[in-house]
Amino acid sequence: MIPPTLQAIHINDATGLVDLAPLTAAPNLRRLHLNRCATTDLTPIRALPVESLRVTLDGCDLTPLAGHRHLASLDLGSTTPIDITPLCNVQNLRGLDLSRADVRDLTVLAYLPSMRYLALTAQQWAALLDEGKAPPALAAARLADGDAPLDEALTWSARLGLNTANAFHVTGTLGSDDG
Repeated sequence: MIPPTLQAIHINDATGLVDLAPLTAAPNLRRLHLNRCATTDLTPIRALPVESLRVTLDGCDLTPLAGHRHLASLDLGSTTPIDITPLCNVQNLRGLDLSRADVRDLTVLAYLPSMRYLALTAQQWAALLDEGKAPPALAAARLADGDAPLDEALTWSARLGLNTANAFHVTGTLGSDDG
């Protein structure tokens, strides 16, 4: 049973697809994170005040999120190519991570004027920047490839218009002196 006072839920490693319908019993749900599991229907989210959503979609689309009044942050994964056009009228969407998604047309991001944070893979960034369609108000960007070499990261940064002349790379281990 879902308590009506529930405001955040993290569903981890569910076997099989996650049915979000029971969450409609939580009218105050603000954060929904599906970690290492997927769903096939976002319709139950439409009427909830979810502000932070992490989800992997399995064969469904983003249509139920179109016009969502509360959604501010979306971390999206997909098992099939996905159309992000429904996000164009999500007025409060400020943060978007598409690094786990197969997006059909990344140039749609240029029509998200409120987007402040964007995370993409190097391949996704290249496709977007080649078209000159980065969101106009970006304040923070993330190269989501964990193993991107420094020269690739610097090239990406320069394409975003950042000064990389004084960039440096530090590696090592941070420890504490308990003595």
